[in-house]
Parts: sequence; structure tokens; C-alpha cells
Amino acid sequence: MPIEATIIAYLNTAMEYPAYGDTPAKNVPPHRYLVRKTGSICRDHIHTALVAIQSITVQSMEMASGMNEALIEAMRNLPAAEVSVSACRLNSDYESSAINKKEYRYTAVFDVTYTREA
Repeated sequence: MPIEATIIAYLNTAMEYPAYGDTPAKNVPPHRYLVRKTGSICRDHIHTALVAIQSITVQSMEMASGMNEALIEAMRNLPAAEVSVSACRLNSDYESSAINKKEYRYTAVFDVTYTREA
């Protein structure tokens, strides 16, 4: 299973709001997480992915910031919840609102170390 799918499945059990790989075409929730792998490396069958997760809301910047903080805490627990994940470290997080879409966003970037079946 791709690491994005593993993270999405985990977040959908751990978080109050849904996580997706793409924005839904219909019935877009007003609060959601968007998961994207932005790069990866593999050495000796150990994979490390750079994963960016956006906390998106139509409510307010304060709400987006709170969703981001909850996300960071949940991702700290990813290695305990997923046997294939050995480490998850916050690389950076920043405000990334799309004001023209009237959405408030924070993006958190994680280094996720994992193994996968051959």
C-alpha cells in the first residue's frame, strides 16, 4: 500500500475531520485534510517519504491552526499505530491559505520512514 494511503487510513480513524488524497469532486467537507507525498528516497529497503498534509477549513485561520496542531500530534503517534512506519518527524509547518478560494490552510510537512512489501 502506498504511504499516502496508509496515512489517509490512519488519519480517518484518528482525526475528527476526514482526510483525502484529492479534493472530492462533490460534497466537499468544510473541514478536511489533504495528504500528498512530495518526494521520497529508498536505501537498503528502508523508505523515507516527504509528506505534506494540508489542514483546510472555510471557517477561520484560528480553526486551520488548531486543525494543524491536532494533526501534528496525531502524526507523532503514527509509528505506534502503523507497523510499517518506524518514524514520523515534523519537518516544518506553515500557513498556506488560499484566500481566493475562501479557504484557510496550514501545511505540515513530515519525514516518514517506513518499510513496504516487495
